[in-house]
Amino acid sequence: MKRWEFICPICKKKVVNDYDVEEIKDYIGATYDCPECGETVRIKSDLTVENFETILSDIFSEVLF
Repeated sequence: MKRWEFICPICKKKVVNDYDVEEIKDYIGATYDCPECGETVRIKSDLTVENFETILSDIFSEVLF
């Protein structure tokens, strides 16, 4: 089993957990709370993560302007 790991874009810490990479592929696009800082990130197609708050801000700025 290959564990899913990533660097949190918010706290910059490496997160290694017990989830299998194959299992995480079913959750691409879903949100996940970083176990280090508690902030919400979104799982990208390459199994890295991005700051979910930034994504929402970008969406709202496009809608409002």
